[in-house]
Amino acid sequence: MRIKLPAPKVDRWEEGVDHEPEADALARLIGDMDFEHFGDSFCFKFGGDGDNGECLAYILDTLIENGLIKIQIVREK
Repeated sequence: MRIKLPAPKVDRWEEGVDHEPEADALARLIGDMDFEHFGDSFCFKFGGDGDNGECLAYILDTLIENGLIKIQIVREK
């Protein structure tokens, strides 16, 4: 079942707005897990607008901005 999600409040690509730190961290963490344990099946790339890792972070930004998710990244040091 699909739900209607709100559109992004900010066009980060056009306006050059950085990702929410939590969105960027989670997207990269998922990419690292995928690479290390799942054969890099998603092949996430980060670094340029339109890269699939950037797109994932952009989606997470939108979910955060609209109050649909809250992300807390906890890493052991």
